Amino acid sequence: SPMRPLVSLLASAALAVAIPAAAATFLVLPDGSGDTPSIADALRLAVSGDVIELGDGVFGGLGSAGLATDGRALTLRSHSGNPGACVIDGAAATTSLLRIGGGGSELCRIEGIGFRGAALSNADGGALFIESGAPRIANCRFSDNAAHRGGAVLCTGGAPRFENCLFVDNRASTGGGALAATEAADVTVTGCRFAGNTAAYGGAFFVDRASLTLTGNIVVGNSASERGGAIYAGDHASLDVATCTLAWNDAPAGCGLTLVTFANAALRRTILAFGAGGEAVDLRYDATIAVSCSDLFGNAGGDWTGALAAQANQAGNLAADPRFCGDADDQNVGLAADSPCAAGASACGAMGAKPVSCAGREARETSLGAVKTLYGRGGD
Repeated sequence: SPMRPLVSLLASAALAVAIPAAAATFLVLPDGSGDTPSIADALRLAVSGDVIELGDGVFGGLGSAGLATDGRALTLRSHSGNPGACVIDGAAATTSLLRIGGGGSELCRIEGIGFRGAALSNADGGALFIESGAPRIANCRFSDNAAHRGGAVLCTGGAPRFENCLFVDNRASTGGGALAATEAADVTVTGCRFAGNTAAYGGAFFVDRASLTLTGNIVVGNSASERGGAIYAGDHASLDVATCTLAWNDAPAGCGLTLVTFANAALRRTILAFGAGGEAVDLRYDATIAVSCSDLFGNAGGDWTGALAAQANQAGNLAADPRFCGDADDQNVGLAADSPCAAGASACGAMGAKPVSCAGREARETSLGAVKTLYGRGGD
């Protein structure tokens, strides 16, 4: 039939439209010998669905800073999966190392990469600036980054998720030594560790007119020069903290948390202990917090104080030594077998981010001076 070639041609064209092109993978190596000379060059070529894979080593200079996804759903990952071996160094950066946004619905993936050394004196988000989308950042390390807000990360929109990441020794001149969330961002952080981060407000976290959900995180040895050694939440912020451990954090007010101006928080199955400076939770200007199945103990300015006093010994709450396996020196927040926060110790189940990790131990008293000198050290 003379119509048969035309029908076949139309069917082939329809099939070509229906089947998307296979995603491309660009291998980028620190010495420039990969598929493209730099990360920036790979980003210029990549389209949604593509993967940019980085070899081990240190990426620095102009081709490794001021990067942007520009609304594309891309994956940027290390080949080895080791964020200690694959590092983007921000020593030459004048803007955030990577900006994610522009599409509103993108699903970016950032996996197994270290981001370090960005120092932005008058800009926000030293390593990452997230504007929109629902990016997933997993198994990454953010170290020694500095910015005005969000020393390592600033989120101004979207619903980013951070999983199994490490934030250590990042700094903000105002809010959020590690991470700041503002302008209706909805941020989820799960299974991450925050240590040695500093800011004026919120040594680890700053959240303002945004939502922050923290689950299973370890937040130790962070400090704020004003308020909120671990977390500062202000201006209608929403904060949900579950199965986290906050210990040895320091601030003149709210060594653990500061909540102001209609901020609201829920604290569940969480340990908040051994903070230096102010009280465990600082509530101001109609901020509210509901605490259940949580242990507040050993904080220099008091544990169940002020508006929090009515919740002491209620809803499964404790004021007891959590009996960590370590102290302010090694920052090991695993629980001793005889911990009142262990899984079988109460009807609440386990409290904190770490399970029983050692046998019962002698209680040790740690001076506040010792705590203050030991911020930023690692340990499990």
